[in-house]
Amino acid sequence: MANQACISIGINQYQFFQPLGYGSEDAIAIHHFFVDAAGWDPARCLLLADTSPTIDDRATYPDRQNIQSWLNDWCRNTLVAGDQLWLFFSGHGISTGGEDYLVPIDGKADDLLNTCISLSQLYQQLQSTGANVLIFLDANRASGISLGEGIGSIATQLAQKHQIPTFLSCQSHEFSHEAAGLGHGLFTTSLLEALNYHPDLNIEILNEYISSRLPELSEHHWKPLQTLVTIVPDGISPYRPIFSSTTQTSLSSLPFPKFGDSPPTLPQLEDYTTSFTPPPSTSSANLNVSPIRAISAITPIEPEQSKSPLLAIGLLLILLIGAGGGIYAFQSLSTIDRSNDKQTQPI
Repeated sequence: MANQACISIGINQYQFFQPLGYGSEDAIAIHHFFVDAAGWDPARCLLLADTSPTIDDRATYPDRQNIQSWLNDWCRNTLVAGDQLWLFFSGHGISTGGEDYLVPIDGKADDLLNTCISLSQLYQQLQSTGANVLIFLDANRASGISLGEGIGSIATQLAQKHQIPTFLSCQSHEFSHEAAGLGHGLFTTSLLEALNYHPDLNIEILNEYISSRLPELSEHHWKPLQTLVTIVPDGISPYRPIFSSTTQTSLSSLPFPKFGDSPPTLPQLEDYTTSFTPPPSTSSANLNVSPIRAISAITPIEPEQSKSPLLAIGLLLILLIGAGGGIYAFQSLSTIDRSNDKQTQPI
């Protein structure tokens, strides 16, 4: 029986990039799900985050050297051919010069080659383990950096080449958003919900759930549209289960909801007394959808403008103040004109 393993990497306090709010929290939540809810061996669940604890007196701080060292040693010592491996990353990602990069906590925008992690090298390394790998990248967040676009098109080619199903949090021209009301990124929230609601997950069900959930969360939290990109390489069935039968049994036996430390609930915008109704259960048997295939071209979609209920109110107040000022000025001018008329009348 194949063993299951997970690598979770999340970063908030970048040294040379804009800090993120919940990258580290995203990785920690994914890690806790597999250890606490799914019951996976903690020794087979690696967490590299801003504040993650040391392992055997070895630092897990997510700088480039540590990430590469851990991936090399941990994969070699932990994985064997046929194992199921999840790799999750929440942080900055950049595409430039025909290469996609994941940005570690010490990555530099002016020296990506020597300070960041090349996706082509990462995919090649993971394929060499012989494990059945799933990759989840929540990485298009470098909105303040003029270095081309977010990761996407190159990652699609790499997923096909190395036969690794991959989920990208958004298309290359979009940004991957976080929400304070969720305490996570929108993509991670959708992923955690799917993991908890559907113990019988396969690639297709996971794609369908996140694809439909992301637009809802984007609209609810006043964020521009965020569109999931799922790459299923040719020759890999989209109906392949992503959990072992043992994990499915463990998750099915837990009381609903089966979240970790802090469930990613959907808070209401106005009335916080309204409860959130969980999505209905879905299985591959009743999900009548066609198999998803690899995405070779990403369709451009113009991002929606951010919405804010305060914007309309502010504009209305400006108009009212302006109108009031105009009326006052008109009355003042009229008074002056009448006064001048009286002064100029002949006696």
